[in-house]
This record gives sequence, C-alpha cells and structure tokens, in this order.
Amino acid sequence: RFSSASSSSSKQEAVLGFITAVSNKESYEYGGQLDITVTGHYSDNTTRNIEEYQVEGLNGEQPGEQVVTITYQEQTCTVRIIVNDPVLLSIDAVSNKDSYEWGEELNLTVNAHYSDNSSITLNKFEVEGYNSEVSGEQTVTVKYEDQTCTLDVIVNDPRLVAITAISNKDNYDYGENLDITVEARYSDGSTVVLDNYQFEGYDSENSGIQTNR
Repeated sequence: RFSSASSSSSKQEAVLGFITAVSNKESYEYGGQLDITVTGHYSDNTTRNIEEYQVEGLNGEQPGEQVVTITYQEQTCTVRIIVNDPVLLSIDAVSNKDSYEWGEELNLTVNAHYSDNSSITLNKFEVEGYNSEVSGEQTVTVKYEDQTCTLDVIVNDPRLVAITAISNKDNYDYGENLDITVEARYSDGSTVVLDNYQFEGYDSENSGIQTNR
C-alpha cells in the first residue's frame, strides 16, 4: 500500500512598493483643505487607493506654491500645490461728513474684508450715483473688484456766497425813496434778484453822499 504526501501552497501577500499622490484641484482657496488622491503600488502590479495617510508641509494660510509630503507605512511621496491669496468677501463704505455742500466732492472711507478675516482701507474704488450739483438725499453705489455696497448721502442746497447792490439812479431828490437792485449770488453760480432785504444808512432828508449797507 502506497501513501501519498500532500503539499499545500499559499499565495504570497503583495508588498507595497511605492505610493503616488495627485491633487484633485489646480489650486486651493486660502484656508481650504487638501484634496488629493493617494495610490499604493504593490509587488503584484496592482494598485489601491489609500485613505489614511500622513501629510506634512501644508499651510492653507500661506499663499503661493507648496511642496506637500505624503507618508503611508514606510513610503513617502511629494505633491506640489498652490494656495491662492485670500478672497475678497465684501466691502462697506461710510461717509465722513453728515452732509455735503453743493458742488463738494464725496468723502468716504471704504473697507474691504477678506477670507482670512483681515480688512484693509481702500484708496481706489468706483462711485456711481453721486451728483454734487443736485441737492437732496442720494443713494451712492461703491464698487471694488466684484463687490458693491450702497450708502445714502445728503447734498445741501446751494449756499449764499455774496450779495451786491446797485443804485438805479445817479442821485436822489430830497425826500425821495431809495431805488436799488439787490442781487444774491450762490455757490452754484446762480444769481437771484431779491425783493425782501434790509438796508441801513440812507436818509432822504440829509443831502450829500451816503454809504448804505
């Protein structure tokens, strides 16, 4: 009687040879999280997606190009990423004056607010809807890059700048009433002939040169 010996063979487990990583985004917003695909390459020519790995060298709050190191088991690789500058989220504007004289330029403070929680005061911005030669309340739109905001301002009526008086006669008879034309000039360049005004210094019963005001 012959007996036969049976031998069993087991398949050798594949060994991790190296890993690779690719970024799933061309660039990252300031403060954004890393989005990469890490692949393990094995001795049996198979690949596997790796979900748990270590990341070094990433700073989501540092704009510019960064080299990130990925580690899984004893294997490492690097991937280059770009972190964008902070994104402009909003702007606001306040008037530095309660109201404006007719013809006066707008005086605003405009602040820009970014995704890194920083804010800056802007020196250059666009303004629409302001007309310094139209009195009353106006809604002004301020623009910077792709952001806008609005505020209300008040333009005052034209201001009285001066008055002039011209006598309509070279001289007056004794007891005669004064005959003059009084004109008011305003900050918008307009003039108005006044009907109601006060004057001092005229005496129709006192002959000679008189200065009136």
